[in-house]
Amino acid sequence: MQHSKDQTSTDLEVSRQTAEESLPTEVEINTGGSLPTTLELEFGTSSRPQRKKRRPAWLEDYKWIYKTELKENGAVDKFKTRLVAKGYKQEFGINYQEVFAPVARMDTIRLVIALAAQNSLLIYQLDVKSALLRGNLQEQEVLDRFQMKNCNSVTTPVDKGVKLVKDPGDRSMDNKLYKQIVGSLMYLTTTRPNIMNGILDYSKGDQIDLAGFIDSDYAGDLDDKKSTFGFVFMLGSAAISWSSKKQPIVTLSTTEVEYVVATSCACQAIWLRRIMEELELNQHEATSIYCDNSSAIKLSRNPVLHGRSKHIHVRYHFLRNLVQDRTIELIYFRIEDQVADIFTKPLKVAVFSKLR
Repeated sequence: MQHSKDQTSTDLEVSRQTAEESLPTEVEINTGGSLPTTLELEFGTSSRPQRKKRRPAWLEDYKWIYKTELKENGAVDKFKTRLVAKGYKQEFGINYQEVFAPVARMDTIRLVIALAAQNSLLIYQLDVKSALLRGNLQEQEVLDRFQMKNCNSVTTPVDKGVKLVKDPGDRSMDNKLYKQIVGSLMYLTTTRPNIMNGILDYSKGDQIDLAGFIDSDYAGDLDDKKSTFGFVFMLGSAAISWSSKKQPIVTLSTTEVEYVVATSCACQAIWLRRIMEELELNQHEATSIYCDNSSAIKLSRNPVLHGRSKHIHVRYHFLRNLVQDRTIELIYFRIEDQVADIFTKPLKVAVFSKLR
């Protein structure tokens, strides 16, 4: 009986010691950088070596990144930190393609606003203040900032026939002011859907048919003879996507320049069709792209025109496949009604007012 009592006392002592050893004495959160954060929990005055618990399993796939931002004089401005995912921890088929935070394009926002206007839907706007965007810009603030409050309004942005050329003296120009003005206007239309709706004239009752318009100003640049092209996509009567750029290549004819423009426009059409598919608004018919160059339309349908197309880069012949697959349809459109003409060159007041 005595033996049993001693054995029981020994078992209790061992159990108590084991329980004490199993208690956490230190919890460490390793941030992956040079500034670890440690939370210590003390139990009694035991002289036993302190053990460290491993950080949570969910934190194994992330890492803290530290960055020091400096002022222009080299002094420290602020310390920044962000929690990022370790790319090598991603699994193919699950999150392998997630390499950036998704951000909505303005084309997508305009598309949603146009659909809401056409179907008389109510839009709720949510403003999120982040570390990079805290402004509350108003229309009058833009005019005051750029000293344009007392300026007179104009009917066209550029006078008819104006051509811009590089400075012959090769003097450097400060383009910050121009970029600030354009950026402020873009910010206003992005954060104020009511302004966007007033400018773009979204209306209800239109059919949800996607259509594109393309045009170009052949060899319009007097310095390098490159062409300026523009396109715009309409959803019903609402403009939802547009672009005006100078082509990266020198084209040899108006047929070639329109053919290259049509290819760029077709790529944008494919993207818009996929966005509408995600919104369950499938485009069952081919997307119409209206062009005022009949030779470019024939070239997209007939690959036999070797003399006109043998020098064109193979990437632009992607348009032929889209036409054959009935994804894109090029349709002739009169130059007098070509909406995209407003993106390529200065126009007369009457023409500009009609197309806008």
